[in-house]
Amino acid sequence: MANLKWAGLQKVDGASRLSPFHVSFQVVVYSGQLDLICDTIGTELWVQKLKWAGLQEYNSAPRKTIRSLTTNQPVAFVKQFENFSFYWILDAGHMVPRDAGEASLLMLKMVTS
Repeated sequence: MANLKWAGLQKVDGASRLSPFHVSFQVVVYSGQLDLICDTIGTELWVQKLKWAGLQEYNSAPRKTIRSLTTNQPVAFVKQFENFSFYWILDAGHMVPRDAGEASLLMLKMVTS
């Protein structure tokens, strides 16, 4: 899918235009493990097929566990390479901040630190 125009609005293929190596800011993708609308497995497969120079390194990077500060139980996973991060939030659906507040806050702190 390339650029599409409809009713004066333009849709740009984000995978090719927001390549992490074409921008100087962080690119963050997150998905709730229980999301039935934008499922995590599908999102992960999309991320693994993005066209950018760091894809091979990203795909071979380890997935790290993010643990609760109060229970030390896993609340999320993150996979990162350079300025691109993918967060897999446990026990959350489409409304990640509402469903998994602590994990969302930990993710936000990681993104902004």
